[in-house]
This record gives sequence, structure tokens and C-alpha cells, in this order.
Amino acid sequence: MRVNARHIFLYIVIASSALVAARASHDFLLPLNVELTPPDATVPPTCARFFAEDGWGNGAWDDKRPHALLLLGIDFDCRVEVLYGYGGYDHDGTGEWLSLSGFIRGHSLVVPIDIYAADAEYEINAEATELSGRFRSRDGIRTARVTLTRL
Repeated sequence: MRVNARHIFLYIVIASSALVAARASHDFLLPLNVELTPPDATVPPTCARFFAEDGWGNGAWDDKRPHALLLLGIDFDCRVEVLYGYGGYDHDGTGEWLSLSGFIRGHSLVVPIDIYAADAEYEINAEATELSGRFRSRDGIRTARVTLTRL
């Protein structure tokens, strides 16, 4: 088969569309080229169980804003680096990803969200298949709940 510019253009369009579609989740785009590093042997099993190879998602806060959580890495002392994602109110493809630090304590992952003066706390179920999350502003006025599953 002879390859010409039209074939190359078509390939690029198809490949780009597939990549974007693969990264679309709950009305907002997941960040591209993000590497999630599995916990090594120094991470306690109670903390390592929070790691999800493809992240956590398939949930929305009480206000219907889609939500996803990607644990980029877990340290030996159960500190975590996360990408905290949420979609727009109108489910119009808008949304934001925040790069945050948090920690695991017992069966809970706590992620302080200082720019919103709030904290998100996620409790993992016994099977490590769901996170039950609670968002709470530090003044106690705003609260919301979410359930996330492994992606």
C-alpha cells in the first residue's frame, strides 16, 4: 500500500480521537501522560490497598459534580500525592484537576484542599473496591458525599 499525506492525516485524527475518548470520564477529561506509581515493599499493606492502577472514579458529589481521584504515589509513611479531579456543574466538559498531598490513617485517606479551605476524606471498604468520600469545608458549612470505584 502506498502511504500518502491523506493516510497519515487520517491516522493522526483516529489515534487522537481514541486517546481523548480513552481519557474522558464523567464529563471531564483526565490528564494525559500521568504515571501512577504502584507502592513498593516499604509501604504498609494497609496503605498500599488504597492504590488503584487506573485510579478511582465513577462517582459524583451530592451536588452532581463528577469526581475522580488518582493516587500518583504512596510513601513508606503513608503520605500520598494525588490528582483530585472534579467536573463542572453543567456536565459540559469543564472541570479541574488539583495536585494535592494527603495521608492515609487507618482505613481513611485524607486530602486537605487548602485553596477551598476544605478536606476530603475517603474510607476504603473491606474488599478495597470502593471509597466512600466526604467533602467538608473547614467552617462546616459545605458538605458533600461521594462513592468511587476502581477504574
